[in-house]
Amino acid sequence: MNLQDLLDEREIQHRLVGFTQCLDRREWGRLGEVFAPDALAVYGEHRASGLEAIEQHFRAFLGGCGPSQHLLGNIEIQVEGNAACSFASVCASHRAAGKQDAREFIARGNYHATWVRLPTGWRIQRWEWQNGWFSGDYSVLQPG
Repeated sequence: MNLQDLLDEREIQHRLVGFTQCLDRREWGRLGEVFAPDALAVYGEHRASGLEAIEQHFRAFLGGCGPSQHLLGNIEIQVEGNAACSFASVCASHRAAGKQDAREFIARGNYHATWVRLPTGWRIQRWEWQNGWFSGDYSVLQPG
């Protein structure tokens, strides 16, 4: 491993954190800081190709949801030249939108990503949610 590999890993880790901030802050316009323009996001049978479709995918679940928090851990990053892959465990907590509504939905699983180095920096080329387990009320997830 050389210094550039360490710098690349650091950038990818920052972009992973940036992804969670995009979701939790509903900053949809920042998804292009994380995903390549032609990226593919895979959530089970659902596939979203391209930034616009990826944004629509996340809006469909989080747009009308209350607060959420996507926590990442056990992050592994492997860099090989201009390509990389990452793996991260996730615990995503979602609350209902109403202030008096205490319902929540928690999803635990893994994010696996392949990355490409673009002139603008590292971007996700393929993003895949690998199911773990769920608890709570799924109806908390709402479009918006």
